[in-house]
Amino acid sequence: MGEERLEQFVSFLKADPGFARLLAAMREKYRSFGEVKGILVLKKASLAEKNALSGMLGVDYSDTNEIRVSVSRILKALEMTPFSGISLEEAVTAYFSEDILTKKEERTLEKELEDAFFQDLINEFSGTISSSWLQSAWQRELGEWQYLHRHYREDGARLKKALKIAMEAGNNLPSTKNEKVQIPFFAERYSRDPHTFDYGHLESNILLYIIAFYLETARFEKGRTSLIRDLELYSKVGLGRDDILNNTTVYGLSCIQKGGHEHAGCRGYLEEKEPQVLTLRLILQTKSIIVPRKRVYVVENSGVFAELVNHLSSSNQALMCTNGQFTTASWILLEKFIQQGIEVFYAGDFDPEGLQIADRLLERLPEVHLWRMSVEDYLASVPAVPLDKKRLQKLRAIKNKSLKDVCQEMRKREMAGYQEALWDRYVEDLMQQGDPETGDSQSINQF
Repeated sequence: MGEERLEQFVSFLKADPGFARLLAAMREKYRSFGEVKGILVLKKASLAEKNALSGMLGVDYSDTNEIRVSVSRILKALEMTPFSGISLEEAVTAYFSEDILTKKEERTLEKELEDAFFQDLINEFSGTISSSWLQSAWQRELGEWQYLHRHYREDGARLKKALKIAMEAGNNLPSTKNEKVQIPFFAERYSRDPHTFDYGHLESNILLYIIAFYLETARFEKGRTSLIRDLELYSKVGLGRDDILNNTTVYGLSCIQKGGHEHAGCRGYLEEKEPQVLTLRLILQTKSIIVPRKRVYVVENSGVFAELVNHLSSSNQALMCTNGQFTTASWILLEKFIQQGIEVFYAGDFDPEGLQIADRLLERLPEVHLWRMSVEDYLASVPAVPLDKKRLQKLRAIKNKSLKDVCQEMRKREMAGYQEALWDRYVEDLMQQGDPETGDSQSINQF
């Protein structure tokens, strides 16, 4: 008889759409407290809701915009109906045709599922260094637990695939076999994709955590930039990057090697006032960099770089060219500049891709100064290349406040401007800088 009355009550509630939000509010109370209690609130109540609750409770809600009613009042009203004594918790469960878990029960279930996820992988790789690493992380003994937890919540299937690849690779590090392997070949061996362990990829980060665990050291160290530290960890286990063809182009500087001597080749290019290509291999072997004015000007465009070199052969200015997207060599060299207290000024194109590069640079190295990338400079570049909606949409992802005004102006004009048009301004800026040794250095705040 009790089940029959419950079914009748649920049918009564479902027959009137005015009760739908009331039952949803009851369900939330049940999820929060394990029972239906407290005050139920219906904001911006509809006419159907007003009529339904007026009929149930005997109260005129016709002039009420927000209905607030206590659960005790609902139960008291039900005492005068054939549905007296029915449990609201049972009614809510039957109304939604599902077992409703409280938030506490949900959290418990989620934790059980997450623990099972990691325990399965620990068991699968049992007896290996990767398994020991994951066990330590799972027990919250390592800082990377939050990183793994976040990726589990975002996409567990993606994390599982990445973990399997990285853990298998971590159990077969080249140094354990007295080998040295280039990272792309190592990645292809365990994933069929040579880019799997590229910088910043999920698999790469996980593998680096495993390597640090294997070496009994920390992945991140105070005062060390992440990219340099990661390359160091890879090197210690016999993994290397393409350190010859990965390079960046510079002018007006030289390098002191880790042994304390100046690189003869770099010194030659500096004395001959010629641009030079620094390989990643050379940069990694560099202890410090000789920059006469403790200041480097970085440009995105190779043509602009070449012309600046031609016009500055009589000065001591240091230049660098990224030629679009930054290589690993470019990133590490920039990080070394910052570490040495060398000021870095960056100038890029006024197109969505150029601003994305600048934005990424400032996010990673906030010490860098923008050079000639204001709204005034954008207008001076005489923007005339149309931008389609797809490219303009990229501007909405720019985060740095220093670039917001330029982004807004570019969206307004829907035109791109390029560095070549600012050539005379670059030259003027560089030529007016005095010699720091004589105290004749001028302010460059206008950049």
